[in-house]
Amino acid sequence: MKIGVKILLILLSLPFFFLGLIFLLSAFDPEAISQGKMGVRLFFGGFLSLAGVILFALAFIPFKGGIGKSEKETFSKQEPPGEINVKPIKCPHCGANIDPSTTALSPEGTLSLKCPYCGGSFLIEEAPKW
Repeated sequence: MKIGVKILLILLSLPFFFLGLIFLLSAFDPEAISQGKMGVRLFFGGFLSLAGVILFALAFIPFKGGIGKSEKETFSKQEPPGEINVKPIKCPHCGANIDPSTTALSPEGTLSLKCPYCGGSFLIEEAPKW
């Protein structure tokens, strides 16, 4: 959760909590008891104090989503299972060497190369490891 949201929740919780305490303390005033306002003040005092405690607790509970969620992308580094042999890429049509930086990803998710000499294009296929 972002620090600004935490500070906001803490600042909102303090007035609720202290106002609730004032209501709870005023419920035991002899004048409030004689006027029959003790129950109402206890109810509102308890409600406001509980709301303050809940807001304060929400500031310190980590959320997996919702307010202030920050998306962090994680990348895993994959290492090949064996030795890598780099081989030159040759055009199957004219036999010319092709620069691997011209590789393009098609919308289907396949890699393809285009020969700058003859204009032919072909797919790159990975041979199975087994």
